[in-house]
Amino acid sequence: MRKVISLLFAITFIVTSSITVSAQSTEKNEEILRGKALLEVPEDGIESLESIKQKDVQFIVEDLSMNGLNLHLKGEISYNDQVYSINKKGKIKGSAQNKGDLNIEFKEKKDSNQEISLVNALVKYDVAEENLLVNKSLENNSIIQLIFLNNITNDLIIVEDKISDINGKALQQVNKDTMEKADFDVWGHKVFKAAKVEQRDVTALYQKEEDGLISIMSTNVSDYVYRDLIASYRIVGGTETHVTTVRASITGSSGWSGTQPFFTELEVYSMRYTDKNGKSHSGASVVQAGHYSNPVKWYAEINKGSSSNRDILQKIGWDKSAISKSSGNLSLSFGIGWGPLSYSYTPSSFSQTVTEASSTQIYSGGSRYPGDASVSFSNTYLHRSGQFYNGTLWVTHNGSNTTKNAKSVYTIPYYNNDTLEYLGTATLTTDVNYISK
Repeated sequence: MRKVISLLFAITFIVTSSITVSAQSTEKNEEILRGKALLEVPEDGIESLESIKQKDVQFIVEDLSMNGLNLHLKGEISYNDQVYSINKKGKIKGSAQNKGDLNIEFKEKKDSNQEISLVNALVKYDVAEENLLVNKSLENNSIIQLIFLNNITNDLIIVEDKISDINGKALQQVNKDTMEKADFDVWGHKVFKAAKVEQRDVTALYQKEEDGLISIMSTNVSDYVYRDLIASYRIVGGTETHVTTVRASITGSSGWSGTQPFFTELEVYSMRYTDKNGKSHSGASVVQAGHYSNPVKWYAEINKGSSSNRDILQKIGWDKSAISKSSGNLSLSFGIGWGPLSYSYTPSSFSQTVTEASSTQIYSGGSRYPGDASVSFSNTYLHRSGQFYNGTLWVTHNGSNTTKNAKSVYTIPYYNNDTLEYLGTATLTTDVNYISK
């Protein structure tokens, strides 16, 4: 007779409580969990369950073993007259949304190289009706919820079953605050393409705060813009929406002589998502800025403004706090445009790849006057609040003593961090007028 460890019994080694799954047992002492399979779900999500053909699901949990917080799950899923073997490895974390609940992270994605992906797994205690997907009768019970995806047929397999015999006193003694917390409990972004992608200019929401900073720095000129990058996913029972807010800025001295720098920055200002019940959760979003092979680009330009001559771009610098492809040096490329000082021009240019340099001198004299520069932050992307790219341009006075202009442009391709679906491209432009003399 094969001895099988119950899934929730295994979890009790973490929460130091006695938990069992209220599921039917087979003659082999295997645990059976039940649910529903939604057949051939559309790639852009589910508008209603009524529009999807459904089949009953049976999941036989044959074995589950643990090593610390690492978990190994083995069993068989059967539905629609088909049987699929399951053999998965995951890690137990705290719920992202509900204190006390558990999130079993398997780090599996929609992947045509394997037949069945386990994209989400939760243990929910005293679950609310709104958090149930296919079995509303489980309200106020403690449940396990597993979301599988059949990558061949695009069937969504939802296992929901009840947990009974919870030792409440033991659970109260557990300090789940010390357990690593998952980024998300939601899962639509792991399975579906975005049903809606949009950008929203939210600069006005931050104007009071920004203008207060500008008034403190009275000798400086500054410009800024805030943009929400938004992706929405249709799932069972509602819409899941992710928002990454980025901020671009430029600042510098309002008047000077000689050579002075202008500082520019692109920052992930905040991240949040809204679950299918309309509840907002801060600190995470699936939307990332840039991609290893399609990175964020920065362009800077010096213009003549109301003057008859522009100034000279003498030097550029850059820095970043970003997710990198490897632990090695930053690899980026930059280009420079030259042209006359007194009128609009189509510049000649070159590009060069550099490694972990922080700045480069682009003008040391002569008749070729740099007027613009570009930097591509290759092999990096931004996906945490506070991460940034910045660029600095040093400008040398030339010609008449009057108002001139410095411009900064960040071009941001953005992606679903889980599936790497391309969502769109945002362009954030800031500029300032200054007096050069």
